[in-house]
Order: sequence, then C-alpha cells, then structure tokens
Amino acid sequence: MIKRKSNYTLNHEEEIKEIEKRKKEIDVLNEKVLIWNAKADKIREQFDFFIPNYLIDEIIEKEIEKNYNNLHCLCNMAYICGRITNEESQLIKKIYS
Repeated sequence: MIKRKSNYTLNHEEEIKEIEKRKKEIDVLNEKVLIWNAKADKIREQFDFFIPNYLIDEIIEKEIEKNYNNLHCLCNMAYICGRITNEESQLIKKIYS
C-alpha cells in the first residue's frame, strides 16, 4: 500500500514537471508567433496590396542572410496563380533584391 502511494506521488510529480515543461514550450512558441506577427505587420505596411503569408514567411526567414532568390521564384508563382499582379510581384522583387 505504501509502495503504491509513493509511485503515485512520483508519477504525479513527473507529470507536473512534464506539464511545466510543456507550458514553457508553449510560451516560447507564443513569443515566436508574436514576433512573426510584428514583423509581418511591418512588411504589410510597406505595400498597399495583399501579400500572401507564404511570401511574408520567406521574407522573414531570409531577413538575416538577405538571399531572396527563392522569394523571387515564389513571387513568380504567386503571379502565375493569380494571387498577386505582375506589378505587385515586380515591386516585391525590387524591394527585396
């Protein structure tokens, strides 16, 4: 009987530690989302047209290395798929070249 109690207590303590660990992970993810949203808003303010999130993702991901080759390809695909106009595509490419 005592053995069961200690096992339950030990498992309960482990569960609490696991829950606290998960809460910290969630807090980190929430912070990343807030940072992404702030950067995305800043990018959107530069343009007076809708920019798909996948283009914003690419801009944010490549902001440190400043290599926007893939962004240019994504702009071409967004134009082909009718998500942005050719002029909008050219403007994005010009700003992020």
